[in-house]
Amino acid sequence: MNKVFIGEKIKTARKMSGLSMDNLVARIDNLVSKNAISKYEKGVMVPSSSILNALAKALDVKIDYFFTPSNLTFSQIEYRKKNSKVTKKELTKIEYVIKDRVEKLLELEKIMGESSNFLLPIDSKDLNIKKGEEIESLVEKIRKVWNIGVDPIISVVELLEDQGIKLVDVDIEGDAFDGLSGKIGDFTVIAFNKNMPVDRKRLTVLHELGHLVLQFPEDLSSKEIEKLCHRFAKAFLMPREVFVREFGGRRRVLSFEELEALKIYFGASMQAIVYRAFELGLISEGLKNKFFKYISQKGWREEEPGKKCHIVEEPTRFLSLLRRGVSEEKITRNKAAALSGKSEEEILNFINLIP
Repeated sequence: MNKVFIGEKIKTARKMSGLSMDNLVARIDNLVSKNAISKYEKGVMVPSSSILNALAKALDVKIDYFFTPSNLTFSQIEYRKKNSKVTKKELTKIEYVIKDRVEKLLELEKIMGESSNFLLPIDSKDLNIKKGEEIESLVEKIRKVWNIGVDPIISVVELLEDQGIKLVDVDIEGDAFDGLSGKIGDFTVIAFNKNMPVDRKRLTVLHELGHLVLQFPEDLSSKEIEKLCHRFAKAFLMPREVFVREFGGRRRVLSFEELEALKIYFGASMQAIVYRAFELGLISEGLKNKFFKYISQKGWREEEPGKKCHIVEEPTRFLSLLRRGVSEEKITRNKAAALSGKSEEEILNFINLIP
């Protein structure tokens, strides 16, 4: 039994639960002291089997969790969040949850012989971006390399999973956290808040893709970098050629009915559509500002009027591989339960095997 290894898993489970050591001690009814928890996590002491069982129950993990290897680190993290309401403790919890989910996906990929990683076969000089106009041609190149044409993307999350990026949706209430990108080990990761409206999910995920692939001059401010990543997201979601075709030529008025139709077509918010029209010179800055002032007065910035996008944006690779693994008997039901956090009965219902 590796003391350090088990200690790291205890710490990870505690951080994922958002608990302090004092909170954890209280949850296990003071079976051990805070000092003991600290020693477990540092690998100085090993908890007994009864204490491990109590910790597993308190931290809502299976006992097997503490014996699963974990040696990857999270690096190069770029956050996209709306405001500073999210605390350091909450960010730490988010990072630990993402790391745990990705490690389980990587283990599953290894079992199934389906390991993959993200690689963009485009010359690095084409990724050096100084101004927004350069993004338009880059997006065209990426779409061509990925063979997806210029039409609207059915599922952004599925597209990026197919390219080897590990996608994780995190259950975070409120709007303090939108998404992040980074590396776990050598693997490329994008995470997003699963509770956001679907049009915002799509834009957020592509914004994070921008952080991963674009290269900027060292003297470019973080504000300018964010603007360029946002333009990249809108350009990827609504390529210039098809946007001009659907939106039409330059104009001096906007129609909510027309914007609603474009929202459904592209799977993008009306706000993103209006800003995209401005970027491409199809409306003036004055008309853009008039639109945003109007929807702010109406209280529509967070929830736009009209029809909703009914696109589903959620990671599917993990559950797809899990279902296949159990069906092909490459993974036992017990292992599937440990990887997914479900009971064996839930696994049976999930797989839905024909008798």
